Amino acid sequence: MTLSPKFGRILTLVPLGSIVTGLALISCAKSGPVMTPQISKMPSQASTETSVPATIPMTPRAAPTAAEVCPEVGGLLPSEVEGTLVLLSTDGGIYIIDLPSLEMLRKPDSSGAFVDSPIGFPLTSPGASLLGIVQRVEAGTGVSSARRLRIIDASGRDAVEPLVDNRWASVTSWTNNGQLTITDGTLADGTIIVVDPFTGVESVLPPGMPDLDVHDPITWYALGVPVVVYDPSLTRAVYFAYDKFVLWNVSTGQALATQMTGWTRSLPMWAQDGSRVVVVVDSRADPRHQELVLLGRDGPATEVTHLHRSYTSKWIHAASPSWSPDGTRIAFWIGTQDSEEISPQWHLAIIDLPTSAITDYCLSQQWASLPIWSPDGHYIALRDGLIVDAQGQAAFRIDIDTYADPLGWLSSTRESGD
Repeated sequence: MTLSPKFGRILTLVPLGSIVTGLALISCAKSGPVMTPQISKMPSQASTETSVPATIPMTPRAAPTAAEVCPEVGGLLPSEVEGTLVLLSTDGGIYIIDLPSLEMLRKPDSSGAFVDSPIGFPLTSPGASLLGIVQRVEAGTGVSSARRLRIIDASGRDAVEPLVDNRWASVTSWTNNGQLTITDGTLADGTIIVVDPFTGVESVLPPGMPDLDVHDPITWYALGVPVVVYDPSLTRAVYFAYDKFVLWNVSTGQALATQMTGWTRSLPMWAQDGSRVVVVVDSRADPRHQELVLLGRDGPATEVTHLHRSYTSKWIHAASPSWSPDGTRIAFWIGTQDSEEISPQWHLAIIDLPTSAITDYCLSQQWASLPIWSPDGHYIALRDGLIVDAQGQAAFRIDIDTYADPLGWLSSTRESGD
């Protein structure tokens, strides 16, 4: 990680094989036929504005001082921790592990298929039954690589033959009807490709938004491509407009809300039901600090954390917000920093939205990778095989690659009583 003295902000450099505040792609090449997607283009929505409107005021919300919980790490993984955990290895391959048996369903291979530097989006489908990822397959020295969309089920197998399209940069979300949104890496203008992974039918969402930042390589980018983050219904979107985020009505072509965001790499995250989106912004009280802001589908913005009241560090960062499956809690990272020469100390936190109560778990990591919730919302998977009880004071570590990052947690395929 490096610091930007000009802005007093952490600029996170994404190393291969580690997730930093944003997306994931996958490894493991598989021989056999591939599908070629069918393409259609969705009509562009004409914008009724020539520029983004002025920033609207945020609604403040009181928040108590963060409570600290420091769980002991160790012991056996409880039998209730079930599902299939998918992790990215340091060399770009994947581990797929059954829980709680810890049976390895798939290991990293050396077939030439690997993951690009990931940036952290939720990759599991509604109901946590599938995981969608784009992998890059090297064709040999001097030969262009191919990009494949893979759909992994809870057994660790491919649910469908992979689709191939070299335009694809990274998966950003699942839609309500089981499609995937993928950034177009060839246009680099915010264009999103919508793909049905089972039929190959594809459509295009052209950006058509004012002031979309297509030049800044620091903020809200996936593999060098500007990110427009759509809700599951594809009727709302959030994008970065230079120094602010914009909540956009796709149907009417109008901005619903804007807010200064500062120089954050943390991507906006929609709740699974699409009712709200969380964004990391600079604090209104002190721009050296960052806070979480919630927006409804039509706004307005509500600041839900007040970290500057609980921490005394010179800089307080927030990163990688991740919604619980039921939409009542958000896991994220708090980074405290007192010197530009020293990287932030990142520690896991959870905010309970109905009460605004924040729990700081004092579990530190070098990178603010996206916390991955279990399908039942009881546990959170972190880097290094760490699994945290999100309702108690326990943490467990599974024996895995030291720097493996979780990509997704799928529902168990076991029958009740097995």
